[in-house]
Amino acid sequence: MPLHPAYFETRFRCESPAPDWPARFAIISAGATTGERWDPTREAAADARLLATIRARVDAPG
Repeated sequence: MPLHPAYFETRFRCESPAPDWPARFAIISAGATTGERWDPTREAAADARLLATIRARVDAPG
């Protein structure tokens, strides 16, 4: 699936001086990423599912 064009326009705002970004990194989002608008309840549920998934994988042995 191709990335939504907005991803190529992403800009980061940082305090001066700008941090030393790694050459490769990922942006992880639980929200709508294709231009769709979600109501706050749906956004909160997606955030909770993503957080639970990350915690399960980070806290998992190995």
